[in-house]
Amino acid sequence: MERMEAAMRDGAGTVKRPDDFKWVSTPDLEWHRRWPIEDDMSLRTASLAALLPLSVLIGAAAPPPAAVALGKRLVTQGNAHGILPCAACHGSHLQGNRATGAARIAGVAPAETVSDLAHIAEMPSGNYVMRHIARSMTPTEAKAIAAYLATIKP
Repeated sequence: MERMEAAMRDGAGTVKRPDDFKWVSTPDLEWHRRWPIEDDMSLRTASLAALLPLSVLIGAAAPPPAAVALGKRLVTQGNAHGILPCAACHGSHLQGNRATGAARIAGVAPAETVSDLAHIAEMPSGNYVMRHIARSMTPTEAKAIAAYLATIKP
């Protein structure tokens, strides 16, 4: 404790102890500062809030235009090896279709779309058509479709 107090001395030699900290002894008899629970939660919240802009910037990186163009072509036209035009089931604006049970896919985050496609491809049962489409996609095609769908306003 003497070392910690020495580190906290001001110029006049008095020890500064903030009122919002509790000094506790641990089993090894070293002294540590412990934050009250409310302050600990506030610190965690503040730390997450400080990281949020960074995560938004990382997630907001624009996909390559070539990927978006490929995704648009696959979504609107499909291809010869199993990808059908998405509007056939998901509706003309890709907002979902209750009649077919197809979800809204417009405006979904790319990571979520890629994850959903991988999950659908691995399912042993369910919608046969969507499972076939998901299984026929290459990883590049899935990422391109996800990049394009994220650009559409929901």
